[in-house]
Parts: sequence; C-alpha cells; structure tokens
Amino acid sequence: MQLSSFRLISAAISILLLAVLVTVILVAIRDNTSTALSIATPTQSIALATAASSEATLAAAPTLSADTIEAVTPTPEKTAGVTAPAAAEIEAAPATETATATALATDTVSIDLEAEPAQTPEATAIIVPDAATPTPEVTPIRPTFDPELGPTVEIFSNANFVNGVASLRSTLWAATGGGVVAWNKTTGSYVKFTTLDGLSANRTIAAVVCPLPGLGILFAGELGIQIFDTQNGSWKMLNSSNSTLRNEDVSTLWCSVEDGLLVVGYAQEGMDLFNARQGVWSYIGPDEGFTASAIRDIAVVDGGATIWLATPNGLVVYREGETTTYTTENSPLADDRIEALAADGAGAIWLTSADALYRTDGEEWDSYGANGGDFPSGRLTGLDVSSDGAIWIGSDQTHLCRFDPGVEGCIGFYREEEGMATAPLTSVMIDSDGSVYYTTAGGGISVFDGTNWRQLVIPDEATPGNTIRHLTQASDSALWLAGNGGATRYAPDSDTPIQNYTPANSPLPSINVNVIFPTATGVWFGTGGVTFFDGVTWTTYSADDGLTGTVVQAMAADAQSRIWIGTNAGLSIWTGATFFNLTSSNGLPSEDITALQRDGDAVWIGTRNGGLLRFQDNQLQLFNRSNSSLPGDTISALTQTANGELLIATDQGLARYAGNQLTIYQGLAGQAITALAAAPSGELWVATRTNELLSFNGLEWTPAPTDQLPDPEITSLLVDSDGLLWIGTAQGGLARYSP
Repeated sequence: MQLSSFRLISAAISILLLAVLVTVILVAIRDNTSTALSIATPTQSIALATAASSEATLAAAPTLSADTIEAVTPTPEKTAGVTAPAAAEIEAAPATETATATALATDTVSIDLEAEPAQTPEATAIIVPDAATPTPEVTPIRPTFDPELGPTVEIFSNANFVNGVASLRSTLWAATGGGVVAWNKTTGSYVKFTTLDGLSANRTIAAVVCPLPGLGILFAGELGIQIFDTQNGSWKMLNSSNSTLRNEDVSTLWCSVEDGLLVVGYAQEGMDLFNARQGVWSYIGPDEGFTASAIRDIAVVDGGATIWLATPNGLVVYREGETTTYTTENSPLADDRIEALAADGAGAIWLTSADALYRTDGEEWDSYGANGGDFPSGRLTGLDVSSDGAIWIGSDQTHLCRFDPGVEGCIGFYREEEGMATAPLTSVMIDSDGSVYYTTAGGGISVFDGTNWRQLVIPDEATPGNTIRHLTQASDSALWLAGNGGATRYAPDSDTPIQNYTPANSPLPSINVNVIFPTATGVWFGTGGVTFFDGVTWTTYSADDGLTGTVVQAMAADAQSRIWIGTNAGLSIWTGATFFNLTSSNGLPSEDITALQRDGDAVWIGTRNGGLLRFQDNQLQLFNRSNSSLPGDTISALTQTANGELLIATDQGLARYAGNQLTIYQGLAGQAITALAAAPSGELWVATRTNELLSFNGLEWTPAPTDQLPDPEITSLLVDSDGLLWIGTAQGGLARYSP
C-alpha cells in the first residue's frame, strides 16, 4: 500500500514538472516572436511618425487674409522614442515601381522597441522569419498602340512660316518651320514634305540648289543638312555622324557649281567648306582663328577665295586664312546685327543692318537709308542682288523696295498691295527670270512678276505656328492649341473644323500665346497679359488692371470658379471683378509660377525653384526637397489621373500625390520632365529634356517611337477623350498618335 502511494505521488510530481516545462517553452516562444516582429518593421513606424508631424503642421497653418499668407513647412518630430528622419530619407518599396513615399495624414502607430524578453531556461532556438510583405497583383494597362507595330502617326504643322526659298526650273522650294514645300511656279499647286515623308525634322532654315556630286537641293536645319535627291525623289541626311561635317546645327548654306564650292554656316561656331573639285571637306573654326557664330547669311566672291558672313556680332570676312570682323566700333555700321547680304557683279558686298543698307568692299563703305523718299520702315530683313545688278530689299513690316544706288533711293516701292502677304518678312530672292519672291513668318510667299503680286499660301493649316506651347481639350471636345502663331480651335466634326485667332483677325493682343484655358462661359488666352473671349466680346487685362507679371504661364479655375493666373512675377486670382495677387511678399517661395491644377477644393501651384504649394481652406502648404520627398523644386507640369491622383513633373523626376502620400517614380529619378499627360485608361505619358517619350503601364516605363515626330523637343502632351495622344513640339508642329 505504501509502495503504491509512493508511485502515485511520483507520477503526480512528474506530470507537474512537465506542465511547468511546457509553460516555460511557450513563454519563450511568445517573447522571441514579439521581439523579432518589433525589430522587423522600424521603417513603418518612422514613416507614420513623419505623417503625424506633417498633419499637425498643416492643421496649424494660418488663415489667408489680404495681408499675409505664410508658407507652412512640415517639421519632423520624435514619436515613441524613435527620431523620425527627414522625409527625403524615408524609403518605401511598392511592388510595381520602386518609390520613396512620405505619409502626410495617417494616425501614428507606436511600436515599442524597449520591451525586455522574459528569462527562459535553455531551449532549442526557434527562429521566426520576418513577416512577408504582401505583393499586390497589378494588371498592366493596355497601351495606346501595339509596341511591335507602333502608332499611326499624323502630322499637323504650318508651312506658311517660311524662312527661305530656292528655285530650280519650274519649282520653287521653300524651307519652312512646318516642313519643305515644293511649289509649282505657274499653277500654284504644291507638295508638302514632313517627317512622314523622310525629313529628319520639320523645321528647315535655309534652302539652296547645289548639284555638286552627292548633293542636290539642300535644306539647313538643327539636325544637319537635309537633301532632296531629284533623281530618285528621296530624302537623305548629312550630319556629323555620317560625314565629316563638324556640327549639326546648320544655320545657312551657299553653293556655286561654277566655283565647285559649298559653304556651310553653323549656329554655334565656325563653318565647313566642301571643295567638290578635290572632294575634300575642311572645317574653319577657333583653331584657325575663326570664331564667328550664329551665321545668318553667306556671300562668296573672288572664285571662292573671299567669304563674307552675316552674324549677330558684326560682318565677318574670311580671306586667305585671315579673319576680319566689322562692327560699330571700326565701321559705319549703326548696329552689329547683320540681317542679310549679297554680292554684286563687281565683287562688292551689299548688306542690311537695322533700318539701313550698306555697300562695302572692305575698304570703302556707302550707307543708305530713308532720305525723305519712299524707303522700307522697320528692320531690313531681306536682300538680294540679281545677275543684272538689280537690288531688292524688304523690311519686317513687309515693305519692298527696288533700290537704285544711282538715285540713292527706291525706284519701285510696294506695300499692302493685292497679292502681298502681310506677315513679317523673312527673306528676299530674285529668280533667274527676274521674278522677285519674298517669304514671311505666317503668310507664306509672295511673288512679283514685274507687274502684279501673287501670294503662295497653304490654306487652313491646322496649327497656329510650329512652336506648340500648350494643348488642352474643352468640354465640347474641341482641341485648343497655343503657340507662336496665335491660338487655334480644332474641332474636325464641326462646321468650322479649324478656327485660328491672331492679332490680324481678332483683338488678341499678341501672336505669341503661352496657355489657353476654356471654361463654360468662354476662353482665356495667356499672352503678355490675359484675354477673355465669351464668344462675342474680347476683354484684355494687363498690369494696369492689377495683373501681376508680364508673361502668363499657367491658368486654372478653383471650386468657386475664380480664375487663377500664374505669371513670371507671381499669382493673380480673378474674382470676377478684381485681381487678388500672391507674391513673395505674402507667402510665395518663388514668384515664377509654372503650373496650376485644381484638386477638389484645393489648388496646387507649381513654381520654378520654389517647390510645390497646396492652397486649401485659406491655407498655403509648401512641399520642397528640404521638407518632403519631392524630387525637384522646379515644377514643369501638373495633371490629375482619372482616379484623382496628382502627378507632379519636376526638373529631377516625376512624383505622385495620392492618399496623402508623395511617391517618387524611381524609373525617372534625376530626369528633367518637360511634358506630362494621363490617359483615361490610367496609362501615363512623359517627355524628357533628353528628347525621350515614355509611357507607363502600371508596371514599367517603355520608350515610344519618336523618329517621325516633327521635332525632337517635346513641349506639351495631351491624351484626348478618345484616348489619342497629341504631342506638341518646340519647332516642328504637332503630332497625333493613334492605334
């Protein structure tokens, strides 16, 4: 009986000891797990701590009054014993696009890093892995066009902005800002060539017929020399990568079959000479003591031995390896800027500068101007001398004169006659049959046959100019374009598909329009001031009316329908009766306003070198590189996605603001974004300063083809309501990409 009792007691003790041991092991497992998880997520704690401090600062922002608006700067604080780093140091890692995010309005979550683990007896170590971060599945957005096939490209440009012409038999070849145009001199019919037809870029600056070996009809441009081969009707390019040309930025050309010489002038510096008899190219530049740049015109005499060049810094002559420059300091010139020049049969040089005409051989000078008789007013921008000695000059005010040095005046003077284009004159050319042509910036070409003037102009060109500064779509689906030729409303399905607005046909005060903002009651045009057109009446506001700044760069409307106008000297808010201005004196870190975007009851303000501001509830909150993860302090564009997220293009990359978080797209880190658009599908489009066009499908950035763009430099992007991509360029016009 005693033995049985002893065994029973021993068994009970064993069971009790086993229970204690199991309890100790479970406590150890619990403590180890808690410690591992609390250490695994410090980044989360810091991000949320920063968020709380930003929210607290926003709440403390002052109320807007007419006297002052103070910028609010988020200040990092300490939370739960952890020092929150600057927002720019915080890194988050979404699954689809590596990004840096700053939480701005989220409750703080405290994670205790100081808990002491319970003391446990020795046991087998149990390693609990870090908590796995769930990876959301992202479905790629269907692209606008098939990446393999590429887009269908359409080009819209204005070939009535003509820079120069060249004549070959029955065809007049025009170098324009919108492509090359071949005009039939007799019938007035034409063929227009753009990048879709083989040009490398639409903008051509000068034209010359040069039937030397391997050449043809040559057109100068920023990418080199574009050559039309008259034998097979094809285009080819001559530049530094496929020839011995030193540079690409060709500004003018001169060719003589008799001398076997082609002279190529550059915008940067120097010139190239092609000796066709020897088949040799030679560059004349700083090493040879030749520093001329921005060469505007060329004349050659003495069988190619003496080369005269028109530049903004004087008249340059290159002879036998020596260079001489004539300026206001060592010649009768009244202005160093030489507009045009030509040689006469005696080897003398005729040139225009400011409002005067000059003749020189390098030793003697004669000058001519208005002496009481008829003479062109304005700058003399065109000049040519015919083989029989006839001299024609023209001014930027489109006054034409046949000049006779014998009477020191015009023996023929023409202005505002039927058939004369009225746009600013850019060049004059005398054909072999004596016909006189002058080119204009926007009015095409006019030709004089000795009796009558006749205009060569392409009707209904779809762009106001070839510099497209802004694209937008109105609520009626009409597309609006702003540029260097005015403004255009493009509505192909309407009774008037193309409506151009210029100072010539409307009260628009300037031909240079920077931004357009259509509203339900009318359209605002941003120029040197701001103009509103309600369909009947035009009203223009300037600094005299209270507008701040002289150049309007951005516009938006807030929830109260007030018009926000960003200028180069501050922000003006039109209340319907007066302007309320924001400048550096009442809160703006930079007065150079580059972008505006409404976001519900808030308005976002982009600046140059001053960061991004949000105006909401009479508070102005500042985001910059110092207090947030904003990639750059110069904002080039703002737009909203279909789901309301704000996209921010900067000089250092692209960011997204959503859910009170600012997220950087790491795939574009450090890149200057020049244009930005968001498609209804969610696809994003950006253009960069390095002339890239990229699309984002939610997972990755993909380069889009740009070889058929009218110009490499993209200035504006728009995805219309049909999902088509419109691309505005700096000098070549507009392109449309469609599937």
